[in-house]
Amino acid sequence: MPKHSCSALLLRNIEKGLGTIEVLLVCELSLSNEYKDDWRWALAGGKCCDSKLGGNCCSETPEKTVVRECKEETGYDVIPKKLVSVEDKISSGTGVRYQRFVFVGVIVGGEPLRKKVFAQETPKWFPLNQLPRNLFASHRRSIKNFCLSI
Repeated sequence: MPKHSCSALLLRNIEKGLGTIEVLLVCELSLSNEYKDDWRWALAGGKCCDSKLGGNCCSETPEKTVVRECKEETGYDVIPKKLVSVEDKISSGTGVRYQRFVFVGVIVGGEPLRKKVFAQETPKWFPLNQLPRNLFASHRRSIKNFCLSI
């Protein structure tokens, strides 16, 4: 079980004002039974565990986790600029405690992966006022809370 999970708020057009801001989301398989769809939209991110090591938690810092996960899921090179939230969580499956970090990140290089997941092109930019209905609720809250602060 991870000691932490991390997500990145990757935004563009922020300098043009709230009405023009877009957020980068990735399409992924939903492992939760609470959703009707097999897939969900999410902020780029993931856990610090290395599945190649049998799921044991690695020694990555949250910043290194978010950089690695953004590259794996989006193709972009990202620098975490600002930590915007930390939540203590409990895994619904195992009851193990971990922390969830959300960073605002800046894209500094790379190219989008342009892959298809459940017939959806991913990653994909969404205007803040047109977020997909099947965006993870916790990710929707993170986006909303950050946008209220700018």
